Amino acid sequence: MAQQIYYETISGGLDLVNLKYQLKKTCAECPYTAKTKGWIGPHNSAKEFHDIAVVDQPHPCHIHKRQSCVGNAIYMNKLCKMSIDTDKVAMQRRLREENKEEILFSWDGQALVNFHGK
Repeated sequence: MAQQIYYETISGGLDLVNLKYQLKKTCAECPYTAKTKGWIGPHNSAKEFHDIAVVDQPHPCHIHKRQSCVGNAIYMNKLCKMSIDTDKVAMQRRLREENKEEILFSWDGQALVNFHGK
């Protein structure tokens, strides 16, 4: 069962979207990597990305909005945490084997905060 997330439509309404799990690499704006320093979007702190992974909250890619974030799945793997969503678990297992990208990781989320500065 795919995780679901609401997206605001152009008219201001909300659409419920099932996230897909097809991406294989992190995007250019992934907050879990050292690609875009300081940019955390609408979040108050980079620690929120750690917290999102800990509670297995649906987290879309910053560029491919209807796809699940690869950095988040890799971060969850580093935490030794599997999603409750079986489709995301399949993605996590695939990424563990196929993706060796480095992410900003620490057990308490401090690596994300130290890099992004907030």
